[in-house]
Amino acid sequence: MPGPRLPATDRSNARWRWTLACTGVVAAVAGSGWWLHGPDARPRPTAAPVTVEVRADVRVEAGPGRLALWVPLPASDESQELLVEQLRVRIEGAALGFELTRDEHGNRFVYVQGPIDGPLTLSYDAPVRRHSRGAAETRAVRQAIARTAGRLRDGAIRFPYGGDAAAALAALRIDAPVDRAGLAARVLDRLLAGVSVGATPLERAVLLNELLRRNGRYLKTGAYGRGSSLWFCLTGQGNCTDFHLTYLDVARRARLAGRFRIGIPLSPEPDRPVPEQGRVPGYHCWVYLESPIGFAIDPSWEARLGAPSGTYFGRPLNDRVRLTEGTELRLAPPIAGPPLPFLFEAYAELDGNPLPRSYAAEAGAWPAAPGAVTSYTFRRIR
Repeated sequence: MPGPRLPATDRSNARWRWTLACTGVVAAVAGSGWWLHGPDARPRPTAAPVTVEVRADVRVEAGPGRLALWVPLPASDESQELLVEQLRVRIEGAALGFELTRDEHGNRFVYVQGPIDGPLTLSYDAPVRRHSRGAAETRAVRQAIARTAGRLRDGAIRFPYGGDAAAALAALRIDAPVDRAGLAARVLDRLLAGVSVGATPLERAVLLNELLRRNGRYLKTGAYGRGSSLWFCLTGQGNCTDFHLTYLDVARRARLAGRFRIGIPLSPEPDRPVPEQGRVPGYHCWVYLESPIGFAIDPSWEARLGAPSGTYFGRPLNDRVRLTEGTELRLAPPIAGPPLPFLFEAYAELDGNPLPRSYAAEAGAWPAAPGAVTSYTFRRIR
């Protein structure tokens, strides 16, 4: 349900060292490793709890008209906590207030709506304590990973357009005489057959992780990152969203309950310590497996780095901050446009029409074209 509508009030934060281009309205809200390979490995730095302050900068070029803007906030879950009593929000360019809202998935947003007649900028500073503990050192997980290789035999999956992204793109044309859904369904059937030899939910989860690790290629070419498993099923390649949406499509058929989660990476790779501060180059996503498993997995990193089986299966990873969970998002209040496959940046509508949205690795590099642009940075605070 939407929270109380809060007016923006003047306030400064002497501790904050970011340079702001101009003055505005500041509001305070009251309220709240990579592990070395092998079962006996010790945790690397990203397994240690970390508290960071995430800064979001959003620029909306639009108007005149009535704006509705949703900016995702870091989540609170079993692996992290948003210190919401320390949240600070700044709005510039219009005398608008904001609400904190929560959608059906539990995702939280800074929501702004009202008339604008020119550019608007919204920024927030959100302290987050990340404390993922994982489960990879339990005996059951070690044994399940160790049994994987024998159960899969060769584990090879053939993809209709494996190694030929150009042919796959041609097949995706609306007028192409190709049964894309049928081709993808056959690949999902092959993945499911490999998973079905698992006797327990944990074994099936490990087997599916291993199938994607062995057969998938982390490659950002073609129609990757579109919010479905189709591209991965056609080509056997894609980015983290393609890997993990494929995982979840098969998991549902294998009676494994899982959730899609997306957020911002804090270090270039899971085995590197979280730096003192940095700019976020883009998003990263992963899968959270629900009870009786109850931990996160990241097969896309295993494929990307060529890591041994189970490297990021249930490992405590604090190199990321979750923003949203789920797919086909409607947000809160509900958006006027079609559901979003996933969301990590701001989403905006003007007079009920969706505005183009994009991500900039550096705040202030705002394009002049109409739309909403988001940038994230962070700094460690302990």
